[in-house]
Amino acid sequence: MAVNSFNAQNPPVTTKGDLFTFSTIPTRLGVGTNNHVLTADSTTATGLKWASPTSNASYTLINSGGTTLNGAATYTVSGISGYDSLLVLVTGAGANTALTGLRLRINSDSTSGNYSVFAGAALSPSDPYSGNIIFGTNDTSTADAINLADQSNATTSRVSAYVKIDGGNSTGFKSYLVGGAASGASAYSSYNRWISGIYKGSATISSITILTNNAANFAAGTLWIYGSAK
Repeated sequence: MAVNSFNAQNPPVTTKGDLFTFSTIPTRLGVGTNNHVLTADSTTATGLKWASPTSNASYTLINSGGTTLNGAATYTVSGISGYDSLLVLVTGAGANTALTGLRLRINSDSTSGNYSVFAGAALSPSDPYSGNIIFGTNDTSTADAINLADQSNATTSRVSAYVKIDGGNSTGFKSYLVGGAASGASAYSSYNRWISGIYKGSATISSITILTNNAANFAAGTLWIYGSAK
């Protein structure tokens, strides 16, 4: 029987694992290689093929060489597109003004209430079990941005932070996770942060902005942004 002929008693399959598919006529799709998965592919005759599963997320650096934070209060990396997940790293950031907070905005959005904290902790470095735990509410002190961490009251303090943002290539809400910490001669509760939340903006992510909370110019630090399409 020809592979592309068909009757109800003799479908066009010959081997264990074959699939009965259709192009313009009933068609056999031979069994795939072990551990391959069935994948849609409009360029094949049947619209299907066997292929290796997509690998795990792989991050690439978007702002080549990193962005130096020195001399301005706001730094924006634009031209971000097509990334489902973003990793934002800020290392050694600081300003020459005491009590400067490190903030992050998505798409330069400063809309109050668009950054919601669902659970978070502001902890004292001297007592990792203390802190103010927040559940099911906005972080009202920084509702127009994500609060990453604060300098201590010493101008020599430096702040580093990690932010993971998912849903960047969708028009729905984006989730984020933050870990931030400050170094310095005197650090108090709330200067280190571990939070999770939702960004409510509907546009896909096209830019990330790092800024201080009081318009103080950065005097040190580097911003790194990595993206993954998976």
